[in-house]
Amino acid sequence: MKNIILLITLTIASLNCKAQNTIKANELTINGHVIIGKNKSMLISNFGQPLEIEKGYSEIDEVDMYIYKYDGVVFYVIKNLIDDFEITSTRNNSTKYSLTKHDIKIGDNIEKLKDIFPLSYKKKRKTHISLHIEDYDKYLSFTNDNKTKKINRIRIGSY
Repeated sequence: MKNIILLITLTIASLNCKAQNTIKANELTINGHVIIGKNKSMLISNFGQPLEIEKGYSEIDEVDMYIYKYDGVVFYVIKNLIDDFEITSTRNNSTKYSLTKHDIKIGDNIEKLKDIFPLSYKKKRKTHISLHIEDYDKYLSFTNDNKTKKINRIRIGSY
């Protein structure tokens, strides 16, 4: 009897740990292109010349990095590989970039994520939803305006 109770308790604890959706890095596409971990050369071939390339420093990795700035998206490159990105609104508020096969864009209602990431949606905060990226020690975050419920930033972050 004690073994059954222990097994049930462990099962419930395990399910609670899985109470958030995860996403694989190869599912993180922008306009259909896998981004994370890819060579920086794919940026110019798929998105054109950036508006600016800024040299920076990654305090987490303790190395130099380069920040490729486009209208509506920024890519962070470390050791020639794309490490992180952030999608924001464009200058004319167009929906130029979409994330994943679900076509998630800036300006979409946060409710769109309810069916795509139901576990994470249940745990959402007033202004953001986060989920773990399986293949990396990183997370995907959707930030929304609390009043309009519109997504205004999509970013990859490091823990």
